[in-house]
Amino acid sequence: MVFHNGRWYLVGYDHLRDTLRTFRVDRIESVTSQARDFTAPNGFDPVAHLTSALAQVPYRWQVEVTIHGPIDAIARRLPRSVATLTAGTTGVLMHARAERLDGMAHLLASLEWPFTIHRPDELRQALKTLASELAEAAEREPAIVSAVPARRRLSRRD
Repeated sequence: MVFHNGRWYLVGYDHLRDTLRTFRVDRIESVTSQARDFTAPNGFDPVAHLTSALAQVPYRWQVEVTIHGPIDAIARRLPRSVATLTAGTTGVLMHARAERLDGMAHLLASLEWPFTIHRPDELRQALKTLASELAEAAEREPAIVSAVPARRRLSRRD
């Protein structure tokens, strides 16, 4: 059992499919006990397995970006459940999945390294929209608030 982002997951061996599987505990409807055993492989890390499995969950958008920075520092900023990272000659290749590109734009904009988008092209527009919103916020002047005299507290004597 692994707790991740507010949910419990069960990592186990599926004898029917002959592979390791990850199950969200709140989605399990029933359990049938069987007389089969499974021994975890030496060095098996259920947390690493879960975060890697979550990074492979299908979403609407497949994202591929090269981040021009050191892989160790980038890995500290991007959890394994968000992206897979591979060191390359021109930077770190990030593969990720996203349901909404505006969220991916926010994630990329929060990084301190330059990056190059490979796909999808629609991510470029999401970044342009975010950049426009940020530029507007930077130019927005605070509203002038007129000084309102403090109210006099009434006492029982008033």
